[in-house]
Amino acid sequence: MLLLALFFFIIGLCFGSFTNVLVDRTQRGESIKGFSKCDFCGYKLQWFDNIPLLSYVLLKGKCRKCGKKLSLQYPLIEFLCGVVFSASFLLCFYGASGGVLMPGFLFVLTTAYLLFVVLVWDVKYMIIPDFIVVIGLAIALIFRVLQSYGQSCFLGWDCSLPEGLLGSLVIGGFFGAMYYFSRGRWIGGGDVKAGFWLGMVVGIKMAYFFILFAYLLGSVVAVALLLASAKKMKSQIPFGPFLVFSAYLIIFGKEVIMKIWNNLI
Repeated sequence: MLLLALFFFIIGLCFGSFTNVLVDRTQRGESIKGFSKCDFCGYKLQWFDNIPLLSYVLLKGKCRKCGKKLSLQYPLIEFLCGVVFSASFLLCFYGASGGVLMPGFLFVLTTAYLLFVVLVWDVKYMIIPDFIVVIGLAIALIFRVLQSYGQSCFLGWDCSLPEGLLGSLVIGGFFGAMYYFSRGRWIGGGDVKAGFWLGMVVGIKMAYFFILFAYLLGSVVAVALLLASAKKMKSQIPFGPFLVFSAYLIIFGKEVIMKIWNNLI
């Protein structure tokens, strides 16, 4: 188990390195192909300068050529992505919902990574890219169809596909209404699109909890930032990270959430 968790952590480090390239270069309108370069002197990094996490540690966080301090963003994102991958493996096979089938694990792992990309992108640039949402929605829809086929049903309330479609309509529609009535002041257009995707992921049965967790997390962080004087009342705070963390809670803790809820009522 630990060796497999380490394996997925290392794979996650590699995807984290790719995430740094994907987010920054795409945002600047650059190709994701080619060598990475030092932000200061333009030195083209060789393969031994690009080993996720390890190269940063061995180089003491500095460029090999000019010696300038490199951004902590790179190893931090690599490490966190490694955690996402290893946690996806452990929680899927050894968590409360342990014993999922391989298609379910691949869906969770892929969705968890796309959510991570959204988190990084929105925190850094306050943008949720459309192509990530489209990819995520397509994967979620395909998975729901396959699940429904396995259940030998397509139209029942308990079937995967209708549950996902209703979740998408309810959450996406709710965020769309928020955007329309506030004229974009309360929520961004990217958040609305992400709502349709994540509604398909969590389904109608968890829609209430998804929205609740997202706004609770957002409120707690906003109040904390105000008290710390890091933000003013008119400052914008990206909502995407709260959608991501809420989705993570639903994906990895659905059984626990429902157990606590059922005990309360």
